[in-house]
Amino acid sequence: MLKDITICSRELTPFEQLVLELVCDGYCNSSIAFKTSHSEKVVENTVSRSAQVFGIKSDSTTNLRVLLSLAFRFHYGDKALNKLTQPAPKLIAQQQFSSKTPPPTNWLRGLLLSRAK
Repeated sequence: MLKDITICSRELTPFEQLVLELVCDGYCNSSIAFKTSHSEKVVENTVSRSAQVFGIKSDSTTNLRVLLSLAFRFHYGDKALNKLTQPAPKLIAQQQFSSKTPPPTNWLRGLLLSRAK
């Protein structure tokens, strides 16, 4: 199911940005709390508050963290994607690229580009 994700209704605080970068990297709330020296409840509230900034509502059909990660990366850039250097040969081989379109530098970027079309 596709969801509309709005652009930020306000800029995120530096702490919200840090928490969302760690969410994008796949850390759970307890790991983020440990890394940032905050309580798990503070991290939980920060994630919820950040979701409100992007207009993302949690329900039984959506994964809040995935949508939040996508919205954050769309708005603030994809530093995490740039860190990935391992290509997935099957995915790259399956995609047809025109001579004007270079192959993606990694499998996740290729997947995102193919879904965006």
